[in-house]
Amino acid sequence: LLTAMKFSSFIIIFTFAQLYKTSSASVDKSEITERDNILVATDANFDKIINTYDFVLTAFTMDRCGQCEPIHEAFVKLARILKERSSPIRVAEANITEEEELTGKHIKRIIPTLKFYKKRHEFMVYDVEKTNPWKLLEWVENKAAPAAFEIFTVLQANSHVDENEIAPFAFFKDENANELAVFKEVADTFDNVKFAYTFNPDVYKAYKIQKDGIYVIKVADDTEMYKGNGTIEDIRSWIVMNSLPLVPTYGAKYSNLIYESPLKSHVYLMIRGDDEDYDDLKIIMQKAAVHFKNKLMFVIIDGSTADAHSYLDFFRLDQANLPEIRICNLTEEPFVKYKPDFEIITTDKLKQFASDYLDGKLKPHIASQELPDDWNNKTVRVLSIAIFDDYIKNSTTYLAICMHKPSNDESKTMMKHWQKLGELFKNATDLVLASLDCEANEVEFGVFDITPTVVMFEPVKKAASIYSGNKTFEDLRLFLDSRGLNSSSGYAETDDVVNGVQDSELPEMPHVEL
Repeated sequence: LLTAMKFSSFIIIFTFAQLYKTSSASVDKSEITERDNILVATDANFDKIINTYDFVLTAFTMDRCGQCEPIHEAFVKLARILKERSSPIRVAEANITEEEELTGKHIKRIIPTLKFYKKRHEFMVYDVEKTNPWKLLEWVENKAAPAAFEIFTVLQANSHVDENEIAPFAFFKDENANELAVFKEVADTFDNVKFAYTFNPDVYKAYKIQKDGIYVIKVADDTEMYKGNGTIEDIRSWIVMNSLPLVPTYGAKYSNLIYESPLKSHVYLMIRGDDEDYDDLKIIMQKAAVHFKNKLMFVIIDGSTADAHSYLDFFRLDQANLPEIRICNLTEEPFVKYKPDFEIITTDKLKQFASDYLDGKLKPHIASQELPDDWNNKTVRVLSIAIFDDYIKNSTTYLAICMHKPSNDESKTMMKHWQKLGELFKNATDLVLASLDCEANEVEFGVFDITPTVVMFEPVKKAASIYSGNKTFEDLRLFLDSRGLNSSSGYAETDDVVNGVQDSELPEMPHVEL
């Protein structure tokens, strides 16, 4: 649940790769080359790699990334093991410092990112120790295995259905049936969903199957039969829609299905699993969800689990706030959130909230701090996200903004410098200093997740420069004194900055986890 770097109407396109980009000799990067048995992935050869090899475990890394080196070392060992075993699985690395096009196509903001490509289908690597070559080997060999398996007995079928609760299941008498072949191919595009097929008439009888075909068998609901056109895309979409319970609980079992669903508007109940009201609120969610089938997806987030952390952070909640209801539109980034105006959750209130959302009656919810009365009279202006756009747009001077997080030690030091610089430049007629608290305000600007960050907007075109020099008082003073033109201060002035444009296409921003 992360957004591209976008200030509503002010847009900054910027990547760390541009900060660290170095010149290199002209080489043909479309050819597939290897280094230490690792495929060197580039903008020019990436598609060729995943089309040439059926199984490719890929690491997206960048220069000056502390967490990337241990992964590289693990990949070197893993690549050697796979080669010794004559495995069809290959290992690849892509350095996005040099290969910028891959940033927008294959990764979002987390660096390093690991992905597994199975017959050109992409899977995130998130549930394995990424620096342990033996754990990676076990994981990747498991993922490379065929995803659909044959059921031979009724007992085996019952065990499979009971274990999975919702099970894609193909029944065919002909082993060479075309739709069965497509079913197996579709299975390879799913993660954490177990597919089964059978030719045994006893299994047909046990599940009251009268006709060959593809089914989803559900422990707590009626069996569904596929009746589409038989294409990979159609079967896959149908299985996604029918492999989720009415109200799934977010976790490894359903996470991919939830986000692969064509339903991109989600109603979340965030609640601790041990909350005394959990069962009652789950029933309320189910009663409401029935009225919005094929329109909204209702999802429960167990706030006591590790899986919930990113959600609580995204919605700016902690466990003490729960239970809470939110709606989020995931159609495109930045994702839009909606908060109800009620505290006591009932079926009727939840249904009304969902209906108002579908009718376009709700206003998006954006966390914004309350400003002090003298916010615009301070030597360093105090901004909130609510006034951010207008303040930049209406500024008639150079405007330097420090994005900071009060809980961050480096931000604390930076703000001490920033306050002193505010005093130093308080009489300047063409420069204003300001600050934005990225904890009190909902700031999901990609690169600004690395705080503190200083951005300078010029007064007319609002062109922006992002400072990347040393965060010392003197270097910052030089940057401000030159109004962003002193190259010795090490700032990143970018020709790729686009300002005053709405709804532009943005690359997803890489975020380096230091």
